Amino acid sequence: MALRHSKWAWMALIWASIPVAIGAVWLAESVSTPPSQQISEAAELRMIELFKQGRFGEIYDRADNAFRTAQRRESSIEAMRMVFATRGVIIDDRNLATTCFLRQVRMVRLLRMSTGMDLTATSVWYVFDDQATLLFLQLGAGEERSERETTQFHACTTLPSAASHQ
Repeated sequence: MALRHSKWAWMALIWASIPVAIGAVWLAESVSTPPSQQISEAAELRMIELFKQGRFGEIYDRADNAFRTAQRRESSIEAMRMVFATRGVIIDDRNLATTCFLRQVRMVRLLRMSTGMDLTATSVWYVFDDQATLLFLQLGAGEERSERETTQFHACTTLPSAASHQ
């Protein structure tokens, strides 16, 4: 009889722990990749594709009003055109760092170029109402090192209200 009671107790414990396990997985996923980061990553990848296609005007046109106010369209497009004319085409890219702030995500990507003269693209995205718009873009020579403390302190997984500001 004790064996049967023990068997049912174990089954009850297993069934009771399933919702807890599912909740833990959901919580881990929601903490590890906040919606603002997902939205910004999708916008970043669209921008990289536009770079590859040489559609610099679209990058400018899709940027936030603050970005467009800070620089003229023609000079911004010409600067991007000159960088890619001397560096070649993007053959590979990878994320070096992503930091999250309320309504902003900063991303640093290494762009491997066909000429071997790589670029670091640093961008800041403003996230509001499930959309990300480009606030800042800097294309630097080579692979830049970001500040480790800032990156760790503002890592998207440590943002306490990552999901609440969406």
